[in-house]
Amino acid sequence: MKLYNQIEVSNLLDVPLHRLETWANNGKLVPSKIDLSKNGEKSYIKENLLKFDIAQEVFDSKWQEFTQITPNRHYNSIELFAGAGGLALGMEKAGIQHALLNEIDKYACATLKHNRPEWNVLEGDVRFLMQVKGWALKIREVHYFLILLVVSMKYAQKFLSVRM
Repeated sequence: MKLYNQIEVSNLLDVPLHRLETWANNGKLVPSKIDLSKNGEKSYIKENLLKFDIAQEVFDSKWQEFTQITPNRHYNSIELFAGAGGLALGMEKAGIQHALLNEIDKYACATLKHNRPEWNVLEGDVRFLMQVKGWALKIREVHYFLILLVVSMKYAQKFLSVRM
């Protein structure tokens, strides 16, 4: 019987750890095991988690089958407002190659370049990308590309308030 630790359960149910403690105290979700040799780490069995809809959805999903699906063709991306690359890492794991990542913040660019030196990272304002030597050429090299424009409210306000 597989046991799920309190961190896994917290993530699964999308609740903070203190909520699990509250639920344990009021009987809503009682741990199946408390390991005193590991500072009282609490563990839960699947059957107790299934009373929560979100847990049912996760356990009933065909995640293992989904992870075996491969794309019909190769995809490349151009990511604007890349930040430190969280989305880019997820896309890389999904098999999407990056033709270009753009970010204005020099520290975020340094992080991108350090973590993935093979990525084409262009630092600077997105308004001036077309002036970067070779950028248009790089676009022509991409046969299938996906443009992802991920804009936080902070960036959206700055970007949209600038007259171009």
